[in-house]
Amino acid sequence: LTALRLRLHWPVTELEFAVQLGLDLLLHSLLLYYTGGSTNPFVAYYLVPLTIAAATLPWTYPVVLSGLALSGYTVLLIWYRPLEINGDQHDQLLISMHLFGMWLNFALSAVFITFFVSRMAQAVRDQEEDQAGHREELLRDQQLMAVAAQAAGAAHELGTPLSTMSVLLRELQQEY
Repeated sequence: LTALRLRLHWPVTELEFAVQLGLDLLLHSLLLYYTGGSTNPFVAYYLVPLTIAAATLPWTYPVVLSGLALSGYTVLLIWYRPLEINGDQHDQLLISMHLFGMWLNFALSAVFITFFVSRMAQAVRDQEEDQAGHREELLRDQQLMAVAAQAAGAAHELGTPLSTMSVLLRELQQEY
């Protein structure tokens, strides 16, 4: 759905982005349900969408998404399908898998957070540079308008005496 949405050319709203993150959290909860619930080391992956939301969205969205993640984690403490290997649980193998899963979860979380938050921070910096450029253009335009208004005033001030002198010179020419 995200790939289809990205083909459209209108901007992504904050609400749409928050809903996408919420759907990611729900899908993550569903996957965790079938793979050991809160005992799955990837339960900490709940923090990745929350970090992205906190870095990019107004505070109300991360608060709602935190509530959703906390609810999902809490439900997974009670209801889940235990991870079984060949129909039996093998304690030593499960502990080894859990430790490897914790390491892999940390590595993937670090990569995702670094990648997405860095890209979003760069987008914010680019937007700030564009705004600074627009402000500079606006200031330059205002300065040009001030110079033009001053020039128009000076032309008017000069134009009045010159017109008076021109009329007087014509009259003097006619008399003398």
